[in-house]
Amino acid sequence: MKIALLNSNSQVKLSKKLSVDKNGFNELFSSLKDYDKDEILIAMETTGIYHLFLLSFLLDFVDF
Repeated sequence: MKIALLNSNSQVKLSKKLSVDKNGFNELFSSLKDYDKDEILIAMETTGIYHLFLLSFLLDFVDF
């Protein structure tokens, strides 16, 4: 999966390709934990069923 982290001015802070498995998801989570959760908005393209694995992983780590 390809990811991009942008700031509020749409400047790319990080751009990389990650595997669609637990290792890739953990790497994504590591990249996100440096940011305040109120500053994060996650958008994903829903092609096939692959987004469901990432969605499930992220929901396990989100504290509502």
